[in-house]
Amino acid sequence: MSTRLPTTTRRAVAPALLVTAIVLLALNLRGPIVALSAVTGDIQAGLGIDAATAGLLTSLPVLCFGLATPAASALLARLGLGRGVLVALVVLAAGVVLRSVGGLTEAVAGTLLIGAAVTVGNVAIPVVISGDLPQRAGPVLGLYTAPLNVGSMATLSRTAPWDSWACRPPTCATGSRTAASERSSRS
Repeated sequence: MSTRLPTTTRRAVAPALLVTAIVLLALNLRGPIVALSAVTGDIQAGLGIDAATAGLLTSLPVLCFGLATPAASALLARLGLGRGVLVALVVLAAGVVLRSVGGLTEAVAGTLLIGAAVTVGNVAIPVVISGDLPQRAGPVLGLYTAPLNVGSMATLSRTAPWDSWACRPPTCATGSRTAASERSSRS
């Protein structure tokens, strides 16, 4: 079953603005997924979980990539690409916050939201690139892929250092706030 995305209601956007939006989205799309790996031990201690459960938290987004793709396509067909990506960004932020504020249930629910939101981005961006920039699809796809990796690396490089500070404003993005709170309450 093929889902056609609506194209008649889309407005023309300047290519430079579109490429900038794609790059900014890509910079933020993988960070919430990879951030957990830098603080897995702290999360295990903070949530009182074993290695298998911690592994589940790190693998759920990848599972979502496979299982949520049909739903992501349907969402994008219903809402359109722009609104669909906006909804995905809101869900991504909600998932990051939810994963950071509670126990294991919230961590799993937040991780599932993150995985579903990233799946929408994974489906939408190549469609946007091929539909709006067909003559430059190859280079723009490469330009999209590079920030995915740069954003992951930047998130990983910032996760553990922030986790060790007494004041941790950005740890919400790493999902390690629960573990950090647990560790400081033991001191």
